Amino acid sequence: MDNNSPQAKKILDQKLKEISAETFAKRVVDFYHSVTVEQQLQGDPTATNIE
Repeated sequence: MDNNSPQAKKILDQKLKEISAETFAKRVVDFYHSVTVEQQLQGDPTATNIE
């Protein structure tokens, strides 16, 4: 397979975007989860201040 063809570059770019979007989504979920756990530990589920 020729990795320098426009078609191959297009597919590679698409894959990289999918991977980065997936990684970003996981980070958002992890961050949200850690904030939620911290609020539960503080006993204040309504707290919205994120530090």
